[in-house]
Amino acid sequence: MMLLWMMGCEQPVLCWDGSELGDTGCPAYTDTAQPLEPVTIEPVLSIDDVVPTLDVLLTEHMPDLQDLRVVFSDVLAGIDNNCPGQEGTVFGLLEPCTSSSGYTYYGVSTWATVDREMDGVHEYVYGSGLTSLEITDPAGELFIAGGTVLFEGRWDDSMLEWTALILGTFHYPPADNWLRDRMSSSLVMTGTSTDTTDSLVLEGGFSFGEHSVYLSELSWRSGCQEPSGSILLRDPSGLWFEVELAEDCTGCGTLSLDGGPTQEACLSTGAILESISARLDPR
Repeated sequence: MMLLWMMGCEQPVLCWDGSELGDTGCPAYTDTAQPLEPVTIEPVLSIDDVVPTLDVLLTEHMPDLQDLRVVFSDVLAGIDNNCPGQEGTVFGLLEPCTSSSGYTYYGVSTWATVDREMDGVHEYVYGSGLTSLEITDPAGELFIAGGTVLFEGRWDDSMLEWTALILGTFHYPPADNWLRDRMSSSLVMTGTSTDTTDSLVLEGGFSFGEHSVYLSELSWRSGCQEPSGSILLRDPSGLWFEVELAEDCTGCGTLSLDGGPTQEACLSTGAILESISARLDPR
């Protein structure tokens, strides 16, 4: 009797359409879903905003390794035998410590400098390959560095070759340059110099806040007023504007949005790149 009562309380098995499972099974499945409407993303910036925005970002906010070298040198000058009390500017601290000069150090630094000459070839290297560092200066300002900072230069009487890496996130609010922004960078710069010409190639990008810029094979050489290559600007919507510069030294080329129709655009970046090349020349 109990068994019959329990069998009578069994819940029906439902099919995909909500009907009960019968002797012939469930009805054939029919896809009743409506096709999704295509989503159109509109850019926040107008096409006329792109060049002025890039002018400001490249002039005032592009990462420069010399600025980082100066800040690292300044804040690491406060170390002493008690804090961090390790191998000079190479240290790892699991807990913060404060030096007698008022700097508080926390994290990992591998900052080092090599300056040597052998067989007429001069080599100059500086940077920190594995950095996860917070340093508070005596004024209470916090310097944050996470990533890789590296410069490698070699030269003799006839030629200079160098590479600079700025890979990571860096921030120092009192700086009067790009470090005042909480900047993330993936920039790789390579330069060469001979008796007759200087050249510079930039690859990678940088971003802070809602701004992101990417440089693709941006190449400059002395004697050519403006570079060639591509400069991309990320719109707040997630779309990308691209300026593709011609190789005719004019700084002009085509401007497009996400590979769409193009129009002519011109950028003046040659002076910026020439300044970077001069500032990073270690000779």
